Amino acid sequence: MADILQVNTELPADFTPTAPSGLTDEEAASRKPNISHHRPDKSTAQILAENLFTPFNGLNVALAVCLALVGSWRNMLFLGVVVSNTLIGTVQELRARKTIRKLSLLNAPTAHVLRNGQEKTCAPDALVKGDLVILRAGDQVMADAVVTSGQGAANESLLTGESTPMRKQPGDFLLSGSYILEGTFTAQLVYVGDESYAGATSFFKLKEVITRLTGFEYIIPTHQGRAAENVLFSYLVHEGDIVPGNSHFDTTKGHIEGRRALALDCTIDEAKQTQLEIPFKGNVDPKKLEKALQEHSERIPFVIVTITNNTAGGQPVSMQNLREVRAIADKYGKPVLFDSARFAENAYFIKMREEGYRNKSIKEITREMFDLADGMTMSAKKDGIVNMGGFIATRRKDWYEGAKGFCVQFEGYLTYGGMNGRDMNALAIGLDENTEFDNLETRIHQVGYLAMKLDEYGIPYQRPAGGHAIFVDAPKVLTHVPKEEFPAQTLTAELYLEAGIRGCEIGYLLADRDPVTRENRFNGLDLLRLAIPRRVYTNNHMDVVAAALKNVYDKRESITRGVRITWEAPLMRHFTVQLERL
Repeated sequence: MADILQVNTELPADFTPTAPSGLTDEEAASRKPNISHHRPDKSTAQILAENLFTPFNGLNVALAVCLALVGSWRNMLFLGVVVSNTLIGTVQELRARKTIRKLSLLNAPTAHVLRNGQEKTCAPDALVKGDLVILRAGDQVMADAVVTSGQGAANESLLTGESTPMRKQPGDFLLSGSYILEGTFTAQLVYVGDESYAGATSFFKLKEVITRLTGFEYIIPTHQGRAAENVLFSYLVHEGDIVPGNSHFDTTKGHIEGRRALALDCTIDEAKQTQLEIPFKGNVDPKKLEKALQEHSERIPFVIVTITNNTAGGQPVSMQNLREVRAIADKYGKPVLFDSARFAENAYFIKMREEGYRNKSIKEITREMFDLADGMTMSAKKDGIVNMGGFIATRRKDWYEGAKGFCVQFEGYLTYGGMNGRDMNALAIGLDENTEFDNLETRIHQVGYLAMKLDEYGIPYQRPAGGHAIFVDAPKVLTHVPKEEFPAQTLTAELYLEAGIRGCEIGYLLADRDPVTRENRFNGLDLLRLAIPRRVYTNNHMDVVAAALKNVYDKRESITRGVRITWEAPLMRHFTVQLERL
């Protein structure tokens, strides 16, 4: 299958030029048709059947039969309500389908093709691989094609976001979904149906999995998690807003503060006590959240909850806490957004640590979590197990409608959003696979093994151990390094120098400066994150990591100086900051 974004513009190995007169009817009958095997919408019969044959309707019909048998005709008036509800539901779904079809990337009703030396008009799905099509100004390209004659310009903005007309001449590719702006072309179809740029099924496979896991109907893919935040926050967040949540991650905070809004931390105070063992240290403090809403309700566009809470040391959020957040948000009429990079990991900890969930599957817990949210953003490289990608998912049509224009502006068309087809297919599989208990348990047990080794050496970390990483409490290790010299970043450098092991600072550097005072924010945790990739390392590797960290720990008394900043970006500085050892 051709990628949606990175379309194959090389001729296939079996490419054979079609004669100038086009295919014969016999040749066309033997070729692959331009049919995509996904159905982005339901047939009229399917819609009618789904609204008619429901458990509710079945129960009422059975009741009506019983009443008819005893001659109680007056008590059957409720059937009018049943019929009305069925008709209303059917009509509403038919209208929604009509709207979706209008938004479809491929929507031209007819195509012009050369067959047996004559120009014919046919339906787009009657075209076949190798057909010669005639394209004039205003026509839509219905399958990927190579220009054989003619020249002019095509509009590919719906596909690439590039508004500049693309000049085309013989030998150039025309992408399905694009429009001819000027000129007349003859072009040979090279990739048709599911193989074509606009006909690929990858988006629909991804959408099906996301909707099944979360219940969210509206999906916008993006090339990574921070892109999802950028697209959605461009619509939701404005200057002067306040967005309360639990220890916003740096990109989340950056996208909020970059819009001259305030990211308000409402995490429970216990999260800062690294040696305290409680099961859900990532929780939102209900009292802090309600106080924020009481004082600033008109400035709060939504409440955000990060699951799991990475900045607090990879700590989970309980289902009970999510219910509390939902109830408070509902009280003040505010929507709830989940930062869901590690939602499956969070579901695992709910299953293992929260009463009443031990016998529920990860997928069941996942659905229950997302039933408490209005939408989500996700960095898919985490619990989606892919190399790249992210997405927005929501049940709110207004969020979808408001964000989709920014997707086209920043990312690409709505059915790929900066991703390619291969990665969307991989993400669909990854989301399904990583919401299975055994897969999660294998990795989380390895994190637990590393924690056990650090316990042997007396090295302090955020307790209890998280699901994807160990977070070492750097100020408790490098006790002589002042906070102004960034202990966690210093420890990160020392570990790399000791054994070539790369960690990541999640602390004072990541916290950035206060947007008003421009002072460094030292009021949070200062952690060295040791994130463990899936399916890469053995426990023997964990032994090496622990031993290297012990070597640094053993010489901690001699480490008295840290680092200073020589250059930093105004936002999200820790990605590009330049430091000097002191």
